This record gives sequence, C-alpha cells and structure tokens, in this order.
Amino acid sequence: MDKDKRRTQIYLILFIFIFVMIITVGTYAYFITKDFTYGNFNINVETKGVDTLQMKKTNDAVIKATDYNFIKSVGHSVSGETIIDVILDTTKKNAKYCYDVSINLPQEKIFEYSNYPNAELSLNVYSKTDNEQYHLVLDSEDITQKTGKLSIPVNLNIDNYEHSISTTKRVTKVISYKAMITFNYFKNIDQDINANKTYNASLIIDNVREC
Repeated sequence: MDKDKRRTQIYLILFIFIFVMIITVGTYAYFITKDFTYGNFNINVETKGVDTLQMKKTNDAVIKATDYNFIKSVGHSVSGETIIDVILDTTKKNAKYCYDVSINLPQEKIFEYSNYPNAELSLNVYSKTDNEQYHLVLDSEDITQKTGKLSIPVNLNIDNYEHSISTTKRVTKVISYKAMITFNYFKNIDQDINANKTYNASLIIDNVREC
C-alpha cells in the first residue's frame, strides 16, 4: 500500500511539473509570437502591441525685414522655413493615426500691405513620405495680414484636412512637412512700411487620433 501511495505521489508531482511547464511555455509564447504551435494544437495569440508616434521639428521660420531686403529698387526677397516630421513605428500587425497639420502664425498682424493686392508675405507648404521628393500642398498663400492658426490641406487644391500616417510591423514610416514663408520684394514698390519687423511662425501637429 505504501508503495502504491508513493507511486501515486510521484505521478502527481510529475503531472504538476508538466502542467507548470506547459503554462510557462505558453506564457512565453504569448510575449514573443503571434502564432505558436504546441504538439498537435494550434494556438493563435493576438497581442495588443505598442505604437510609437513621434513628432520632431526644426526651429521656427524667422524673417526679419531690414533696409537691405525691402528698400525700393535694390532689395530682394527673404525666406525662412520650418520642418516637422511625423514618425510611426509599431509592434502590431499594422497601425494608423490621423491628425491635423497647421501653421502657427503670430497672434497680431506684423506685416502690412505696401501696395495691395501684392502679397507682402506668402506661404508655401510641402510634404513628403519617407525619402520621396517634397510636393506642394499649399501654393503661395497670402498671409500678409493673417493671424493665428492656419490649417494645412493634405493635397494641393483639394479640400481635405485629415492627414494620416500608417505602417506595418517593424516598418518605420516618416511623413515630413515643410513650410516656407517669404517676404516678397517688389522692385517698383516702396515697402518701408515693414521696416525692422520680425516675423516668426511654426508648424504644429495636433488632434492626433487612431483611425
């Protein structure tokens, strides 16, 4: 009888050990893989994964109007630019985010029209995906007297402002936006109304959401 009990205890210990090992291996598989096969059983594990969404930008676009760039007959146009990158990585099968792009203009008017309707200050915005060439999405917008937040469209001449970025597992996706602001010099116009004024603007990404 003692021998049978001992045998039963040994079997019980072996059963518990094997059960614990199965649980351990199954848990390990949950963290390292989506599809795990054990014996003749197929176990499909869906993990939530992790998305990493970053925004990196350069300095603000800065323009300073001086005697050297606005004076009649001898001046020249001056430009400043700012760039922001949207970067997405994921450990999931795929990920997609939508967001708004805008440029923050000064809250108060800085430049005035020397001779309306000539655009004293104009804005061009470009975008690109990964290593593509930049393409124009906003063309020579007159912002001479515009203030505050100006929304940027997805494509040129199309009324769509919902930007998006998507990628698949372990593939880094980068969408870049570049805004160029130009103080436009006009040879036959006296532009000294804007003498010694400084203008700052920057690109921003906000209202980020999964889509």
